[in-house]
Amino acid sequence: MLAVDPAPYREAFALVCTMAVSESHYRAPLSRRARLVSYGVGLGVWLGVPAVLGFGFAIGFGDPALLLFPVPFAVLLWIFWQLRVTGYRLDNDALTVVRPLRPRRIPLRDLASALHPASLPSGATLGVARIDGFFGRQGRYWNRNWGHFEMYVTDETRLVELLRTDGRRMILSPDRPEAFVEDLRARIGKAPGGS
Repeated sequence: MLAVDPAPYREAFALVCTMAVSESHYRAPLSRRARLVSYGVGLGVWLGVPAVLGFGFAIGFGDPALLLFPVPFAVLLWIFWQLRVTGYRLDNDALTVVRPLRPRRIPLRDLASALHPASLPSGATLGVARIDGFFGRQGRYWNRNWGHFEMYVTDETRLVELLRTDGRRMILSPDRPEAFVEDLRARIGKAPGGS
């Protein structure tokens, strides 16, 4: 029988175990309101009305090219679908807002603290580059009290506020906000350059 010395493999095994435990995932489920807006309004109105109009115009004007009327609406809805927040991932050096297209990665050294429940800015808020309604609220916003801030929210009942080291804020909505805040606070303290 061939005997194998396990000593050289212990370090690699320990590293793999550490890597597996060092990453946490938090889902970002849509609230009932966000589901209604996303699927009821998005599919029913955003696609349904242009499809019916396109069909009616094609028959009324006798031009089959008018059947393509809903295509731009479908393309925009597909882009919104690809930019939807599906979750949040924490690892040893970054927080990632998980999206099918263009995930947002924030180094932990740029985060100062996390709060739950989150405070929201008072007064008028302007969306600078945002998507509101379809698949939640996300993007960059501006408010007189807060200045520039970011939101990646799918459920407004689970808000978590992150304060960045430069004073800007970010609002998220993980499925388990208390666990997320506790996990993030522990990681911020351990991050290189963290507080």
